[in-house]
Amino acid sequence: RYSTLLFSIVTPQGSYAPTIIAGTLNVAGGLRGDANLDGVINVSDPVHLINYIFAGGAEPPVYNGDADANEVVNVSDAVYLIAHIFNGGPPPPQ
Repeated sequence: RYSTLLFSIVTPQGSYAPTIIAGTLNVAGGLRGDANLDGVINVSDPVHLINYIFAGGAEPPVYNGDADANEVVNVSDAVYLIAHIFNGGPPPPQ
């Protein structure tokens, strides 16, 4: 049985509103692929990932930086986003 109360979790990384899905609790915040946490998926996200991977830039939260949903933030996530943004590739899974 579910409560009618709504709540959120607030962390330094942002606010999260848990979603109840039969048998699970999903507390992922924001958009998968939104590496710089600006609320949209655009060219600045693969740039942020490339800066993190190759130049020691700010680390994105794993959920947001993991555009291809393989549980690892690496160059394949930047490639996935570039294919989505410029070549009509699939959007990051949510």
